[in-house]
Parts: sequence; structure tokens; C-alpha cells
Amino acid sequence: MINRAFRQYSTILAIVGIAVLAWVSIHQPMVHGDWSWVIALTVFNLYVIEWSFEIPGYGHSTLDRAVQLAALLMFGLAAALWVVLLSSAIWPLLRMYRSGDSLADALTRAAHNSGMMVLIVTAGGLIYQLMGGSVPLSSLGLLDALTILAVVLIMQLTNELLMQLATRIREPGKPTTFSRFNAVLEIGGAPLGVLAALIHANQDLGTFLLFAAIFALLLFVMRQFAEMRTGTERQMDALSSINRVGQAISGSLIFDDVIELVYEECRKLIQFSSFYLVLCQPDSDQVDIAVQVTGGQRFPRSQRMRSLGMTGHIISTAESVLIEDWDTAPDEIRRMAVIVGDAPQSFIGVPVTYRDQVLGAITVQNFRGKRYGTGELHLLRTFADQVAVAIANARMYSELAANKDELEGRVAARTRELQDATDSLRRANEQKAQLLDELQRKTDELDRQSKEDSLTGLYNRRFMDHYMDREFDRARRFGHHLAVAMADLDHFKVINDRYSHGVGDQVLRVVARLLKDGCRGIDAIGRFGGEEFILCFPETSGESAHAVCEKLRLAIEGYDWPSVHADLAVTISFGIADAEKASDPKELIARADQMLYAAKRAGRNRVMG
Repeated sequence: MINRAFRQYSTILAIVGIAVLAWVSIHQPMVHGDWSWVIALTVFNLYVIEWSFEIPGYGHSTLDRAVQLAALLMFGLAAALWVVLLSSAIWPLLRMYRSGDSLADALTRAAHNSGMMVLIVTAGGLIYQLMGGSVPLSSLGLLDALTILAVVLIMQLTNELLMQLATRIREPGKPTTFSRFNAVLEIGGAPLGVLAALIHANQDLGTFLLFAAIFALLLFVMRQFAEMRTGTERQMDALSSINRVGQAISGSLIFDDVIELVYEECRKLIQFSSFYLVLCQPDSDQVDIAVQVTGGQRFPRSQRMRSLGMTGHIISTAESVLIEDWDTAPDEIRRMAVIVGDAPQSFIGVPVTYRDQVLGAITVQNFRGKRYGTGELHLLRTFADQVAVAIANARMYSELAANKDELEGRVAARTRELQDATDSLRRANEQKAQLLDELQRKTDELDRQSKEDSLTGLYNRRFMDHYMDREFDRARRFGHHLAVAMADLDHFKVINDRYSHGVGDQVLRVVARLLKDGCRGIDAIGRFGGEEFILCFPETSGESAHAVCEKLRLAIEGYDWPSVHADLAVTISFGIADAEKASDPKELIARADQMLYAAKRAGRNRVMG
């Protein structure tokens, strides 16, 4: 969504750009015959912009810097300004119908892009004139090359400054980004603009057209490469995000804190206009709408009938729903939806399921069509698996805490009765002792639950964080060795999907037992989240830890997995870090995690570090 401040900024930028263009056109008028070339270069620049590609976390990039530079060197500053103003203003209007932008949004982008590009080319053009650059450029000497290099660097610097300013105005609070890949690409495209100017100066139209065709083909090839690179980066970012989400959510046992973390972490994974987290109420036909956010507005918690709307369908069937474009969605889906306000144009809804029990549903919606696909659906499903474990643990913790409070209340009440009933002191003391014993058992159980993972019996993430801090300090204080290993089951989701979550749980329990059996009594083993484990080896160097992990890897690979399920095979990858190479426990874990990802990239089922 484009905010009001950005619309005002874009309007001002466009007015400044038009004023600059008018001033340059008056003082440096073009030759009459140059207008045909301006039109031709504008059309070609629109083609170049059409073949732009996305850089994750930054925006879109293209080789239009080459066209800008070519126009400047061939016809001078005024012609170059007309080319960039026309193409930057026309492009958002051409794109409007395909992207689903409103006319107001398209006009805002046209104003911003044209004003920004005029200022960028003006900065470069003035530097070129001040340094005595010739127009048209007919030959390239050392001084010409240095002049053009200065022009390109000034244009790139102006581009980066204006992009940073636009980000701060459009999305306040969002950290500004810099893409080295985009900067290298735009600066690296400058020689194409210089070559185009030199060919044009020699008045060889055939060669110039051949160059333009080769340039067009280069755009196609570069876009294919960039899309492959972008896809790879997105997959890596998704894996990193899911790992971060699991660690953040599993670290909290307070139910309300978990709910807030679910919303905050989902915002980092998927862009949405609306977000719903709906939780089932035990033994009730109502559901709790724990989080409802639409258009940035947070609504109070509320309840409604379990069977209503799309979430009711998702909860009752335990199946996901993906709507890529609302206008082409099946009629039964459209009839099922309960729409308040504008209809979502893109929609994903997934069930939150823990051990075959549906705990609720998560839905994300976007007011623009074709924003979600199977990739986003898979990402949200994986996220929902992490959420399910966190919600189940938080509920269990809440129940234990409630039982503890109840027992403490009963003890206090019994104590007051004993003060008023001295004749029954002995019997009351016996009852009090029984209650205290029961309270102690509950307290011990609560303490165990707070330290152990309920599925595997290993230590949980919270305990391991405290344990790592203590062991790291001890190793530094006494100069002892300390090694840490991060381990992750290979393709564990495939096991869950192919053999069921029940088999997946049994695999986790077997692996936990094999890890404990293969380690010393002083070693600490914890479940870090999902299928990921952490192993802490006090008094152990990195080389020794490597040998232990290799033994554990072979034990897990060689286990009789068909006894769990026919055709089942399980392998594990390890990443090892030595405390001598880390400044604090977090860096130590991060180094082990990096080695784990290196093992994954190297083919899995191996020990790295």
C-alpha cells in the first residue's frame, strides 16, 4: 500500500524533475532531428525496463543505465532527460492492468520514477559537461574513459541516495538495504551505453541495429540467470526463516507470548494485507479469534461459531486452501467465505495440527491477486507445524501452572483451618503433609516439563540456552575445551508426509535415544526445535567432537529403521564448532549452525566442522 507521505513526496519529486527538464531544454535545446532518436530510445528503454528482474530484499533491477548513458553521450543532456522522463512515466501506466495497481498508485509510481530518473541523469550529465565530455562521443581515449567512469559513479550514488530516501518515506521503520549485486550490474552495463554511442557516431545504422538486437538478447539471458539466482536465494531465506521462527516460538511457554510471536514471525515470512490466527476451544462449538489484523489495524480478541467461513472449513477438514486469484476461485469456495469489507484477491489458509489433532487455523490474505502460490503455501504449512508444537507446549504449561496455583491455595486454606482447630491438629498436619507432598510432585513435574522436551525426553531449548551460557563461562574461566554440535535429520518432512506424523514422532524418539546412548554422562543433548538437535561436549576439543558425531551419524544411519516402518531410512547431518573460535555462546551456536548448513549443502548425511 502506498501511504500519503510517499504520494506527496512523489509529486514534489516529479515537479522538481519537470522543472529541471524545462531549464535544461531551454538552455541546451536539442537538434530537430534528435526527436526521432528520442522516441526510438524511449521505446527501447521501455523494452529494457520490461525485462527487469527482482532482487530479494531490495527491489527490481535492470540495464536501463546503459540506455541513459547512451542517450547522454549521443545527443546530450536534454535528449537523455526526455528519454528517461517519458519511459519512466509511461511504464507504470502500461504495467497497471497486469499488476492490479489502481490508477492512483500507477500515477504515483510514474511521478516518483520519472522525477528520480531525471535527477539521476542530470547529476551525471552536469558532471560530464564540467569535465569537458564531448557530444556526440566519437572516440574513446583515457581521459574520456575516466570522465565516463566519474559520470557512472555519480549516477549510481544519486540512485542509491534517492532509493534510501524513498524507502524511509514509504515504509517508516524498515531498515534500508543496499544490493551490491544491483550496483555491480548497473555500473557494469555502462560499457554497453558507451559502445552504442561510438557505433552511432560512426553512422553505421546496420551495426547499430545489430548491437541493439544483441543487447535485447543479453537482457533475456540476464533475466533468466537472475530469476534462477533469485529462486535459490528465496529457498535459502525460507529455510533460514523457518529455523529462526522455530527457535523464537519454542523458546516461550507463556500462551499469550506465543500468540504474539506467531503473528510477529509470520509477518517476516509472508507479506499479507490480513492475518488471522483462530484457535479451537476444547469441548466447545466456538473458536477463539486470537489474532485478527486487517490493513495494519489490530482487532480485539473475539469468538464465533466453529463451523463458519473458510476457517471453519479448514478446521473441520484439516486441509489447506490456496486461492491464487479470487475472481477465478471455484464457486463452492466463494460461497463458503464470510467477507467483511473488500474481498481478498489472494488467500492461503492452513490447519494448525499437533499429533493428528486440529488446534486451529492460520490464514493470510492479500488485496492483490496472484500474490500467493504453492511456494508460499508450503512455507505457511511448515510455519504452522512449528506453531502447533509451541501452542501445545504453552497450553500444557498453563495447565500445570494452574494446578500448582490451585494446590498452593488449598495448602493456604488448610493452614488457616489448622490455626482454628487445635483439637484436630495431628490429623490436619497429616493432611497438610499429604498436600505438600502432592504440591512438591507437581512442582517437580513442572520443573521437569520446563527443562525437558515432552516428545524425546531430551533437554529443551530454554534449558540448553542456560546450560550453554554456564559451560561457555566455565571453559573460558579455567581454559578448558568446549565443543558444540548442531544436528538436523535429513529430509524429515518427507518422512512425516510419506509415513505420517506418528512415524515421524517415533523416529525422533529413537534418534534421541541413540544420541544419549552414544554420548558421555557429562554431555548435554537438547532438542533445538522440530527435527534439530544440539549437543554440548564439555572438556572436548573440536576434533574429538567430530569423532563422536561421526560415530553417532553411523549409528543412526545403521539403525534397523524398517522395524519402525517398512522402507524407512533415516540419516542425520552434523555441524561442529569449537569454543576457542567464538566470543560468546550465541556465536558458538551460530558457527555450529553454519557448519550444519554447509553439511546440508554438501549433500547431507555428513559431519562438518
